[in-house]
Formats: sequence, structure tokens, C-alpha cells
Amino acid sequence: MDKLLLSKKILIFEYVLLSLKMVSNFLVKEGFDNLHEYTESAEAWEFFVESQISDEPVNLVLTDLNMPGLDGMDLVQNIKSDEMTGDVKIIIISSDHDPLVIDEAMETGADEYITKPVQFDQLLEKIDYVFNTLPNLKKL
Repeated sequence: MDKLLLSKKILIFEYVLLSLKMVSNFLVKEGFDNLHEYTESAEAWEFFVESQISDEPVNLVLTDLNMPGLDGMDLVQNIKSDEMTGDVKIIIISSDHDPLVIDEAMETGADEYITKPVQFDQLLEKIDYVFNTLPNLKKL
């Protein structure tokens, strides 16, 4: 991974603490150094909103779909429908393997979708892909 990619500000939103720590610990071992972890939707959303008006906005959101409170689909919709945040990259990490759910997440604006259990090499590939291959198209 290049240094620019490793410095991206990443919000990890996962209500299962063990899952959150597994993803976070892996990313730290790979050299990512700007991670922000949340298990509560209200706190995650507040951090995201405040970050976006700061000098260092969130670049990537890793989120589950099935979250209490603001679920992952709502989070994707809120981020991608706002002109200020529409270019934030979003990767869904979910245990839901249903093709209809995956299609809905992608149509709602998710940039990528990974099913659990997480294959960490696949996560790195998806992170690289969303920043280095996907165009910066805002979904309104």
C-alpha cells in the first residue's frame, strides 16, 4: 500500500466489538494510522458529521448493514445523498450474502461490499480499488 492510501481517515462502524477490533487491528498491522472506531450509531454519525467540516474529513467508511439505530443502508444513503459528503468512499462489511441486499446496497451508493467472515486480503484490495480505480462520482 502506498503512503497516501495508508494515511486516509477511516471510520469503522461495527456494533460487534470483536468484529470491529479484528478489522481495526488488521488495518493497523498493514500500516493504516488514522482509524476511528465506533460501535454506537449516534456517536459514529456525530463523529462523521464533525469530521466532514474539519480540515481532515473522513475518506472511507467501513460499516456493517445490520446496525442498531442508524443502520448501514441509512448511513450509505445519508452520506451519498449529501453534496458535501457524496465522494466519501463506503465499503459494506456484512454477513448478509443475499444478492438482492447486495444489489440494494450498491444501488444506494456503497462503493464495495464484502461478506463476512472478512477475507483481509480482499479488504485491502477493495480499499485500493475504491481509491485508485473508481471514479469520484457523487451519487445524489
